[in-house]
Amino acid sequence: MVLSKEIQQAWFKLSLFPHFGPARLMRIYSRCPDPQLLFGPEARPVLEQAHIENALIEQFLSIQHDPSWQARWRTIEDEHISITVFGSATYPPLLSTIAHPPVVLFHRGPLEQPWQNMIAVVGTRSLSPYGRAITPLLVGQIATRGVGVVSGLAFGIDALSHQAALEANGPTVAVIASGVDRASIFPSAHSMLAERIVDCGGCVMSEFPPGTMPLKHYFPMRNRIIAGLVRATLVIEADTQSGALITARSALEENRDVFAVPGPITTQTSAGTNALIRLGAHCVTNANDLLDDLELSTVRTAIVPRRPQYADINTQERSLLDHLTAEPMEIDTIIRASGLPATDVLSTLSLMELKGWVRSVGPSLFVKV
Repeated sequence: MVLSKEIQQAWFKLSLFPHFGPARLMRIYSRCPDPQLLFGPEARPVLEQAHIENALIEQFLSIQHDPSWQARWRTIEDEHISITVFGSATYPPLLSTIAHPPVVLFHRGPLEQPWQNMIAVVGTRSLSPYGRAITPLLVGQIATRGVGVVSGLAFGIDALSHQAALEANGPTVAVIASGVDRASIFPSAHSMLAERIVDCGGCVMSEFPPGTMPLKHYFPMRNRIIAGLVRATLVIEADTQSGALITARSALEENRDVFAVPGPITTQTSAGTNALIRLGAHCVTNANDLLDDLELSTVRTAIVPRRPQYADINTQERSLLDHLTAEPMEIDTIIRASGLPATDVLSTLSLMELKGWVRSVGPSLFVKV
């Protein structure tokens, strides 16, 4: 089904009406696949047949010809934002099967993604050094096998997951709780990451029209889409109040697989993932735990990660590399183990990070890449 510009505009205008959420829009779609009828004399009977409340019908009719939508439509055209509607050939197939699928999706970048070979990766925004270290490790291993990553562009686990997928040349999709236009990307600090995702063939998508800024209740709505797009959700690190657990519950409600990474029992940011495992989530300690269970281990031959080439390594750099591991190590421990002056260790670590030999995973914490 190819949507004409007029039909796209009609769905766009309907999405601007704040009281037409996913459930009401689906009732309207079921009764009236041609939304242009909602902007003519047939509007009232169509809405009544869709069981829309009388008060909402009156509100909608009072603004149905408000021309203010035209300014926001120009943003769609200027930023090449696409509109996909439920039932379209490009509508993600798994998403169409959830309890309350979005009728309208706004996206920059193609929706023709390898959804069957993608997983959702979510977790806390306030990640620990453990989460900061294992996220690029696990997601990198998954992405090098051709498995794509869907996440929410948020701080913490989400952003690290998108970045790890991009570094492995894997597909990645960001689902956000705001408009996908550049001025509305949330968090705004990740606007460049959003551009990189699109430039690399991925997609930034939302059910909210351009110009929408995030509200608190938009995030659980966003989470159901993250879980609904794919077969499985991986929770890397999350406490018991994390929004990542909402995504996990959404996945379970849709009979999708949930995987979780165990963490230290003394760390609050692992309390949620440990609880998921107790409740029956698949335990993940390496990428193969997930890939084998989902029969995704043969998507493509694993790419051997590029190991750092220690060209022109000096004595101080070699000394630090001999003591660093994949486990986060505090700067004071590194100084004591190396026997080098603190100023030399700090300056050498900074240079080594630029060379890609070590990575900072928190305040004064480093790991060997």
